[in-house]
Amino acid sequence: MKPLFQKNQSYFLVIIPYFLVGIVLLFLINKGDVVIFFSENRSLFLNQLFLLANRFGEVYSYLIGFIILLFIKYRYALFLPAVAGLTGVFSGVLKAIFAHPRPKMWAQGEGVILNYLPDLYVNVGHTSFPSGHTFSSFAIFTYFALVSRSPILKIVFALMAILGGLARVYLTQHFLQDILFGGILGIILAVSIYILQGKLNNDTQKWWNKRISIHR
Repeated sequence: MKPLFQKNQSYFLVIIPYFLVGIVLLFLINKGDVVIFFSENRSLFLNQLFLLANRFGEVYSYLIGFIILLFIKYRYALFLPAVAGLTGVFSGVLKAIFAHPRPKMWAQGEGVILNYLPDLYVNVGHTSFPSGHTFSSFAIFTYFALVSRSPILKIVFALMAILGGLARVYLTQHFLQDILFGGILGIILAVSIYILQGKLNNDTQKWWNKRISIHR
């Protein structure tokens, strides 16, 4: 694990402070405080930013990522569907086990009035913990960061994962605890899949170590 961390320092130097701050906040504030804060501090720019970031953990990112990875190394693309599939399975199982109410249901029960984005469907029900979108966002962008050799890209992927999680709170879909736990799960899954693909033979003649080449 130490070599993996050293090769991805730029990524983890962004991610770790984010989680540390988030975990500290969990002990200092009430459950819905971040949801209420965002509800009271909306802007056109933030609305558009988080509506875009909300898409980061969805199927589009996997499809685009899969195609790009084919031009880097087949083995990386080969394991990406496992990231997507396991994210969905684990997220669904954990939601069913914990069955925590969504922020909209919580607000109704507590008599809290929230400012929702116009024309945005806000989920209800007992599927808040953990955040599946955040789980997915951190899983895919952590995987991309581990595959990438660029420290700058690793930072970009870290920021995209974080924005993907924060979007779920900003859009009144989840609580802070939901996105923190979902993010941690996403990182664990991505690292596990990356280590697993690393078990494949590194012989350059093996088909999974090749890539799509474009020759003129």
